[in-house]
Amino acid sequence: MFNTNNFKECNKGYTLVELMVALAVSAIVVAGTLAGYSVFAKQYEVINTRIDIDRQALKIIDLIQSDVMKAGFKSYKSANTMKSSDALVQRGLTDFSIVYDHIDSAGIPDRKLVRYSLGPGYVSSDGGEGRKKLYRDLRDCTSPASGCDLTTSTSDYSAGGQGEVIMDKIYAFEVTFLNTKSSGSFSGASQMVKINMTIAASRKVQGAPGWITKNYKFISRAKNVSLLN
Repeated sequence: MFNTNNFKECNKGYTLVELMVALAVSAIVVAGTLAGYSVFAKQYEVINTRIDIDRQALKIIDLIQSDVMKAGFKSYKSANTMKSSDALVQRGLTDFSIVYDHIDSAGIPDRKLVRYSLGPGYVSSDGGEGRKKLYRDLRDCTSPASGCDLTTSTSDYSAGGQGEVIMDKIYAFEVTFLNTKSSGSFSGASQMVKINMTIAASRKVQGAPGWITKNYKFISRAKNVSLLN
């Protein structure tokens, strides 16, 4: 005989109210997950941007420190004297140069001048932010026996320029010379260079209140024993 109780047991399911509650709870969970993902994604992008700025800044800092370390170096193979006024020269708040003897692959010394300078500003195409370019100019001294400066040296780069652009996202670049030598053949020459530099991100991070920038302050010291006290 057909049992109606068994039929009712087999056809039990969710009510409409239960389905609506389940959908509401699921919607809340999904919305919370998406909101959390959005927050974490923005934080991740900000952290990556700061790391990228650090990576670029460290390359510039290493390059400047490497050049300053050579300041005033005179090769024992060179018959030319090294003028104390050439070793480290501050030409302005954003402009300085370094002179040192370089030994080429044939073992022949030649005198080099390296100049760091801040170039003209420009407005970025990704938000209208004003930025400046940092240049490095490597030059060959044409008459090292009588001294080496911008007028007595030739650039390895295109004529009339400031050299090679090594950074084009500079917000600030300020140079200060420190620790003037008080005696010896390099008397009056500075031995240390302090630089205050601010670098901006390559692009604006979505959701960030403004452009991400980082400031770096570092000191570079000459290693030539004649230049040190």
